[in-house]
Amino acid sequence: MNSPLALPHAPGLVTGQFTNEQGLEIVTYAFNPADSIRQSDAFLAVPLKGVVIALHGYGSHTQNQWFCAKEPGMVRTIYQDSTIETLVKSGFAVRTLDHQSFGRSQGQDGIQCSVPNQTSGAYFKKFDHLVDEAEYYITEIVMKEEILKGMPIFLFGISMGGATAIKLAHRAPERYAGMVTFAPMCSLEKVRKATVWNCIKNYHLEPLIGFLACVNPKLPLAKTTPNTMFPEMTKEYDDDPLAYQLATRIVVAKEFIDTTAEFMNTDFFAGLQTPSATFHSIHDTLTDMEGTEALVEGSVNVKDKTFYRVGAGLDVDVKMWHNLLREPGCQQVLNKAMEWMNARCKSPV
Repeated sequence: MNSPLALPHAPGLVTGQFTNEQGLEIVTYAFNPADSIRQSDAFLAVPLKGVVIALHGYGSHTQNQWFCAKEPGMVRTIYQDSTIETLVKSGFAVRTLDHQSFGRSQGQDGIQCSVPNQTSGAYFKKFDHLVDEAEYYITEIVMKEEILKGMPIFLFGISMGGATAIKLAHRAPERYAGMVTFAPMCSLEKVRKATVWNCIKNYHLEPLIGFLACVNPKLPLAKTTPNTMFPEMTKEYDDDPLAYQLATRIVVAKEFIDTTAEFMNTDFFAGLQTPSATFHSIHDTLTDMEGTEALVEGSVNVKDKTFYRVGAGLDVDVKMWHNLLREPGCQQVLNKAMEWMNARCKSPV
């Protein structure tokens, strides 16, 4: 696994890989409580109680998303006190992957954050390639691990990973004991209003998106909204050689538009049945709180669901922006998520 960024030591970490339907090599990571019980690492001897499938956000990757920085603004190279270590020490096995063209996984022609359909050259339902490879990983690798058989499985996705989790749960609601999403990418109206250049905004480009996706799909053009609340988070991305710092590629922008439209303009959420908890900050200017509200209200067949609003005086009483598992206050969010999962550690099958 050649990489410009060294993978930090993490007790019990096992890396692997598989080939997805587009012929790309996908890198996976497994963290096990049982393998990690070492006195020198101060791990607690706790029984395995469930499996967390961690799904990273756009432009990020496993190490960037789930590990810690030594100091704010530095590249994330620290496993200690990270999201994954916290989950593992509480008894959850964690399984995660770098999606195609993200992190250490292969992208077509070596291009970051662009996921075309290699077989036909078309760019139809490209976002579903991420869902397909995650589902393959879960069903053909994770669920066949001997130590994990019969264990309750929890989807655990942030932003783009939240949208992936929603689609996974929609496909097989009986498979999962629960779905936890953090600022899920259900609506991107604020991003649509981000300025590309001068007075031109993302939504001005939408009539051309389909054409540009065919002519020059890899072109970085669409802008995201910056993290002005915690600018050191931006520096962590900028200095990480595996993170993506350019504007969003045209084909990715098109797929995000199509995916959020499917969520918001159809009865997609009504097809969900998996117990769910979702978190969203009232100060988020990247993914829209309104999209998460639509998810909660529209999932009428989910009988067990909890919506945690993040903000001063709210369900999680801390001021945060978008990356709810990395910004100051993230431990409060994670504690709530683990409380929710602990109460549902029973296999759905």
